[in-house]
Amino acid sequence: EVVLEMDLAPQVKRVATRYAEVRVFTERPIGEAVRVPATEGELGRGQVAEVTWNGLKAWPAGSGSYGWYVKAADSYGGVALSELQGLAVE
Repeated sequence: EVVLEMDLAPQVKRVATRYAEVRVFTERPIGEAVRVPATEGELGRGQVAEVTWNGLKAWPAGSGSYGWYVKAADSYGGVALSELQGLAVE
């Protein structure tokens, strides 16, 4: 039997930063592309899925901005989210 003595007392630490990022994802879909064909051996790379985003409006102050992301899922339960993208409407 080996016994290791360690000082595991909690220590107070402070973290400071000048940057914070907050992502808010909703479940309100823009559209859905179902069964996008995959290229054999490429896991769908190079394939295009398209949807139409209806109802976009420019904001009264000039241009409106919207955020969107892609959620891809496969039949095996794998899910991937893209980075948040921006779209300006003038």
